[in-house]
Amino acid sequence: QKLGEEWFALLGRQQYAAALELTVPPLRREPLTKDLDALYADDPDRSQRLATFVDDPANALVRRLTILLQGGAKIEFDQVQHHTSSGGTDHLRLIYRVTHREAGEPQSMRVRLVVKREDDPGTARGQWQIVGWDEV
Repeated sequence: QKLGEEWFALLGRQQYAAALELTVPPLRREPLTKDLDALYADDPDRSQRLATFVDDPANALVRRLTILLQGGAKIEFDQVQHHTSSGGTDHLRLIYRVTHREAGEPQSMRVRLVVKREDDPGTARGQWQIVGWDEV
């Protein structure tokens, strides 16, 4: 739940490189305190992944969420839709409600984040990753 809230907050602040980094497996993820914009700008592969994340029509939800969040939309955790666990790995489908105003009228939409937790072999602590998102 915390990872999802952080992802939405990063989108609302247009910190796309940091939001994208939360989709990277945790053991390969760069610290969010690092200058990720510079890192992504200097690496052609990362730069392409970032452009796809932000601009690809298939990811229109990322742009829509950014616009809604900048316009004051509120994010509220709704429910765990599905949870599976096997061999130190958990997969969850988390539903969030996004409330906003369009033409002065209250509106809402539901966004599903698919997250994965794997045990870090070095610490035996669970590490979380966002592996997908869509509107439901």
